[in-house]
Amino acid sequence: MHYEIFATVEDFEACNAMPYVRDWFAKLPELVEGGVKVTRMAVAAKPAPKDRAELGGTGQSAL
Repeated sequence: MHYEIFATVEDFEACNAMPYVRDWFAKLPELVEGGVKVTRMAVAAKPAPKDRAELGGTGQSAL
């Protein structure tokens, strides 16, 4: 699997517009078995909490 994460939609679009990326996408059908699945995920508007305390918990594990 291959994942890339971009800070903004504009960064994502700029990357996909690069000639070497377009060439790589064009070659994918001959390089893979079973097809290619692209999943586009949204940029979160609010960062995830850094620890459980921000979620209202104690930050301590029950283990």
